[in-house]
Amino acid sequence: MNAPTSQLVERLAERLKERGMGVVRRGFLEGVSGIKHFFDLVIEDPESCKKVAASIVEQLGLRDVIFVLATRVDTRIPHVVFTSKVEPSVEKLLKNTNIKIVSLGNVLIISSTRREELEERILEEISRILGEEYRAGNS
Repeated sequence: MNAPTSQLVERLAERLKERGMGVVRRGFLEGVSGIKHFFDLVIEDPESCKKVAASIVEQLGLRDVIFVLATRVDTRIPHVVFTSKVEPSVEKLLKNTNIKIVSLGNVLIISSTRREELEERILEEISRILGEEYRAGNS
């Protein structure tokens, strides 16, 4: 993971914690199979006990789809994949699987304003998945 992506993830983790979410960096979730799956972030709403797992990958291609789907099915929780590049057919394949793809584009060159917009979009999506109302600017 490059430095700007790592910084983005750190800011997201802090903002989620400020909102009262439980956040584990580089955590594991055990699937129904007994396999422990690694995620870059595991986010939990302490009130509803709902969880969202997040993975960060440089590129999401067709060969990654089976792994992502298997992980999603085994853990039985929504999964967000942050990626700098996604093959067009992948988004279509994963559309109805409770796996959300967040395209980061090239975070190395986007302005700080665009990074803030990206953070807001990601926080909004995570809140939607957890079933809570999100208001931009709220912590």
